Amino acid sequence: MKVFITGGTGFLGRHVVERLCATGHQVVFTGRQRATGEAIAAATGAQFVALDLALDLSGALATVTLTEAMHNAEAVIHSAALAAPWGDWQKFYDANVVATQNVIRASLAARVRRLVNLSTPSVYFEYRDRLNIRESEPLPRVPVNHYAATKLRAEQAVAAVAQQIEVVSLRPRALFGPWDTAIMPRLIKVAASGTLPLLRGGAAQIDVTWIGNAVDAVELALLAPQLKSGSVYNISNGEPLTARELFARVTAALELKVSLRPVPYRLAATLAGGAEWWADHVTHREPRVTRYSLALLAYSQTLDISAARRELGYHPTVSVNEGLQRYAAWLRTAEGKSATN
Repeated sequence: MKVFITGGTGFLGRHVVERLCATGHQVVFTGRQRATGEAIAAATGAQFVALDLALDLSGALATVTLTEAMHNAEAVIHSAALAAPWGDWQKFYDANVVATQNVIRASLAARVRRLVNLSTPSVYFEYRDRLNIRESEPLPRVPVNHYAATKLRAEQAVAAVAQQIEVVSLRPRALFGPWDTAIMPRLIKVAASGTLPLLRGGAAQIDVTWIGNAVDAVELALLAPQLKSGSVYNISNGEPLTARELFARVTAALELKVSLRPVPYRLAATLAGGAEWWADHVTHREPRVTRYSLALLAYSQTLDISAARRELGYHPTVSVNEGLQRYAAWLRTAEGKSATN
């Protein structure tokens, strides 16, 4: 099968490119990072198209350019996105909404059979504990941040064409593994100080997902012989851990010597709010910590993945512990060291 992948130089996207090439598919992928894209293409045999969907595809030529790149593709996997806890609304809108609209129009013009959209469970987030969230549950009236708001709009745009093309959206939770640029690197950086903060006693239940399991879900959505067009699926490892347990397992796997220090959540959130104000009005740079990033460690958010199990045949095959061991082993390789320096 010929598959067109956006965001193939990103964390999840590159793993999808590697998997599909390894299983015999013909892959064409886009990405913002030219050097990374060329390296992935050389290693996998995939075709790389250097393209930033937000910057390079504005205006009337967007659909034409993408349609040409999708020539003869049977399926599209849309992984490109701007994912961050803070930033300018227009940048999020261009990267997550406009880019998705362009991908949809091009997919229709190229007569692609199926579009797999990679979304986020951030659309569920509220500043309260939420356990076993189902895809059908009502979403917050106001999304928690620009990222969640624009990814939800992208999902809605995808769902709107469910009668014209087979579409599905996946909401993978807290990915970790080789080439992670967010969760683990940030955690390791904080741990380097010798302490990790425990908010609300470290009791928050946290769902995470080994990158290989997420790729399994993407592959299942891509190849499912029958698909409920317009469906949305939660994806995680299905083994929630408390923040305290997660910290303990991560630090043990990575052989980090740290102590856990209780920190009053209200105080931390107030300081984070101040940092956001300073970033908004003075530095115009992402603050070191945001209220949202703190809340992810303070409030429980776990997903019900029974729909993905039942309808896609998704079953996490790599446990959190095994995933952490694999990630630790990768960090010790030359590739891992160069990626994290």
